[in-house]
Amino acid sequence: MRALAVVVPIALLVLLAVPPAAAKPAPHQPDAADAAKAAKPAKAKAKPAEPTVAVLPFVVAKDRLTMYGKPVADAVARKLSALSGHHAEALSLSGEVPDAVWLVVDGRIIAASDGTIRLEARLRDPRRGTAQPAVATAALPLADIDALAENLATKLAAGVVRPPPRRTGPKTAPATEPTPARGPSARPPRHVDRAPRAVVFVPAAPTLAAAALTRNLVALA
Repeated sequence: MRALAVVVPIALLVLLAVPPAAAKPAPHQPDAADAAKAAKPAKAKAKPAEPTVAVLPFVVAKDRLTMYGKPVADAVARKLSALSGHHAEALSLSGEVPDAVWLVVDGRIIAASDGTIRLEARLRDPRRGTAQPAVATAALPLADIDALAENLATKLAAGVVRPPPRRTGPKTAPATEPTPARGPSARPPRHVDRAPRAVVFVPAAPTLAAAALTRNLVALA
């Protein structure tokens, strides 16, 4: 009985120490929100912005012509698009500037003392900081301002030329002629001169007659 009384508390402690097995979460059931997400088409990639020729409102020196600044820019932009084949857009002073502007047209309305007006404008490249020579129309009455705008756009269209795109790929080195591999040099065989460098004369040993003649000459002396 004592052993049983000791075993039962130990068993209870073991059961309390072991945490119960975590219950597995129930599988997610698709609902209406999931179905709507699946049916939603993927967003298409945004197309690159089209290169734009921005036509600014024409400036005027007299207040009575201020109202014509934006309409003249609209007419020049329409005619410029039709003649050059490039997208031209007339901007307003409070509007946003397109991201892909590569040329800007800024012009003015010049009023003469006789009541006639003429239009003048030029093309600028804001990225390169260059400008083309200004072009102008003849002087006509204010009623012919639309015709003046079309005539000015015709003169500007000749300068709307898209420059060639810059190369962005890796630069290739100019082709060079291959250098022939250097092998063992074939030198001609050296000529060995067998002839002696100097001729040495060795006197022969004096004979007995020569020795006797030498003694006689010494005795006579």
